[in-house]
Amino acid sequence: MEFDFMKCQKCGRLCTKLEIDKGLGKGEICPCGSLKYAPVNLIWWQWMLPRVWWFACLRMRGVA
Repeated sequence: MEFDFMKCQKCGRLCTKLEIDKGLGKGEICPCGSLKYAPVNLIWWQWMLPRVWWFACLRMRGVA
């Protein structure tokens, strides 16, 4: 099963699938420098984050 959103295990930041794919090439997933992450179900206020909206737009366009 593939997840679109992950949570950093170190700082708790929400990361999108695109950020994770891009970060793996650089050796860091999150801006805090962590490589540990876990799938997450979004809670109501996380749906309002700009990165979630941007990911949704890219998903609708077929890019993500």
